[in-house]
Amino acid sequence: MHRALPSTHRIFNFFPGIGRNAHEWVAKWVKVGHNSTSVAGTPAPCFLGQAEAVIDAKQRLAIPAKFRNELGETSENTKWACVPWPAGYLILHPKDQFRLMADQLRNRIAPNEDESSLWSSVFGEAEWVDMDASGRVVLPKRHLELTKVGNQVVVLGANHCLEIHDKGRRTTGGTAAFAQLPSLVRRLEDKQRL
Repeated sequence: MHRALPSTHRIFNFFPGIGRNAHEWVAKWVKVGHNSTSVAGTPAPCFLGQAEAVIDAKQRLAIPAKFRNELGETSENTKWACVPWPAGYLILHPKDQFRLMADQLRNRIAPNEDESSLWSSVFGEAEWVDMDASGRVVLPKRHLELTKVGNQVVVLGANHCLEIHDKGRRTTGGTAAFAQLPSLVRRLEDKQRL
């Protein structure tokens, strides 16, 4: 069973005004990202937990080993799609998972206005980043500026992707988010029934 609704819900919080048709389209897009297999037919990564990390002066972030280990040994997994998110964090998608989501979008002949706006916002801001032999990626300076992510960060496993949060903001907001988890689950379950 796919858990598309939470991610879809997150998208609509930051792209207000997207209509119901776009909601269904985004749900399909997010669902692809939650598939249990990757492009190569191997199990897709499932990133769990969190780890503190540092972004150095050259904008390099060492992906914590617990997350790198989930990638497996394929060469496809040395590249990530980095997406700045309006809530003030970065999302890192392994290349094969991001391509799965992008391929799903290509099945449309012509996007409607909301879809076109979403495509240009997400794909227009995304950048490929390469992971070096030491497991580091260079984060785009523009992404760090847009999201105001500092050099002390928390890397969160978010199922099929990683989220990079500023440590100061995550420390203050993480406790409140955890406390609100039961009500969030109820709201999402109610929306899923609609």
